[in-house]
Amino acid sequence: MQTSNAAVAAAIMALTREEPYNPGADHRPLQITTANASLFVQAHFSEPLTIYATGWRPPGNLEELCEFLAPTIPGTGERYEHITYPNAEAFLSDVSADDDLRAIGSDFKTVEYSSDKSNRIVPNRGLRIVLDSDRVKNQPNWQEHYTALLLRRLQLNAWRRKVALAIASATDVPLVWDPAGAADPDYDLANQAVISGDSSGIRPTSALWGEGASLLRYQSVGATNAAKAVAGRMITEVEASRKAMLDAKVDSTRYQAGTSKSRVMGSKVLFFTSAPTSTEDPSNFKTAKALTQQGGLRAVYVRQLSVKLWEIVVEAYEAEFCASTLGVRTLSITAS
Repeated sequence: MQTSNAAVAAAIMALTREEPYNPGADHRPLQITTANASLFVQAHFSEPLTIYATGWRPPGNLEELCEFLAPTIPGTGERYEHITYPNAEAFLSDVSADDDLRAIGSDFKTVEYSSDKSNRIVPNRGLRIVLDSDRVKNQPNWQEHYTALLLRRLQLNAWRRKVALAIASATDVPLVWDPAGAADPDYDLANQAVISGDSSGIRPTSALWGEGASLLRYQSVGATNAAKAVAGRMITEVEASRKAMLDAKVDSTRYQAGTSKSRVMGSKVLFFTSAPTSTEDPSNFKTAKALTQQGGLRAVYVRQLSVKLWEIVVEAYEAEFCASTLGVRTLSITAS
């Protein structure tokens, strides 16, 4: 007795209780549902590109600048807790500086330091690009190339957020470093660092120069033949900052919004404290990072959308925050 193929197929369907695929019913091609979201991530995760992204470093010193301004705190997850210091109680001392003296038969004096705890969530960040295969078919290592472009943009976004946060948290002081050389930029730098410490209780440890401020200093200190002009031209803004007991870096990054290009730091000098050790160190600004579902700080996904279209996605979890505004100060420099 012979059995038709249709009968066999019907019997198998009945035994497995499966229905023929109907793209117009409960789901559509390429639609991601809650049930298969995890499988989708695993299916399109690119381990080689993720390894490439993990070892990738941006051109210039962009990553170094990010760690300089807002160092990464270790051991944070998607939810983390950090300490904020609203005042300078850590520097309190009795008028006679004798409040730590214990009398016989009594206990030591009790002191208190107030702080607030903040609970935060590290947001998920990422970018995607869709490419036509005809555009990249003759380009070697095109996946690495476009992954690098996405990583560069993510890093620049992170840097701009950190700078914007710092400037918004600072006390701003406008200063004029005129082209005629009447100003004394290096004295202003040292003086403002001292004033910052006197007003807040915390003397800043670091200075971040915008390229515009660096150029105005260079112009002003070299405008005359005076001895201070010669001495000023012989040292850089970083060396001048060190003489004021400040660790310093210069930011020359730019970004383009629309058709216009702008310097990230402009003509500002930022004073702040950086001591990257933990969630409770005295750094003004910090960065929290969490692991992706794949277990690393970055993850890259690649999938073919159609016959001709490819998608690359890069994701990360990152957030910057201000733990304390104590000692944060900006100098807004102009030439007149």
